[in-house]
Amino acid sequence: FTELNLNKHKKLVTFASQGRGEETVNYPSFEMVYETIKELPEVQFVVKPHPDESEKLHREFVAKLGLNNVVIVKNVAIKELLMASDVVMNIYSTVGIEALSMGKPLVSISLNFPKSYFPQGRGAYIAGSQKSLKAIVSRLVNGKIPKASDIKKTGRRYLFETGEKACNNVARLADKLLK
Repeated sequence: FTELNLNKHKKLVTFASQGRGEETVNYPSFEMVYETIKELPEVQFVVKPHPDESEKLHREFVAKLGLNNVVIVKNVAIKELLMASDVVMNIYSTVGIEALSMGKPLVSISLNFPKSYFPQGRGAYIAGSQKSLKAIVSRLVNGKIPKASDIKKTGRRYLFETGEKACNNVARLADKLLK
């Protein structure tokens, strides 16, 4: 907390970003995140860009919206951030699996994520709009967090639904590369 200049008495939300090759793909999701950050000044946010992602677009949002409750970090281990976080936000990422396995509530930002991946109220949520993202994060940071054991159960479902598909995609890609 000290090295990032964070207040240990304030709620902390970590946003694990997702690099997609071109910035325009994530722009609508980033816009949702940063508008939510602006509307929740009492909450601290840490943005952790994907290792293959530039910080540029994130810094542009922070400057454009004049945000002072967000820190962008590149060289901090995601596990450390997850342990310190009260809530984790992501865009379809393995960080979600890590967060749920640690009993941390997860909000996945997606305009097309199947709702069946996350049974509502069990520690994992889908936000498809800025309004829903703000409502979910507000509810979670204000004490409406399910038990860690329930969140971990949800993590197993998430892993089954997303992890298996991700592994199959990687296996198909490896096959193509080896041919």
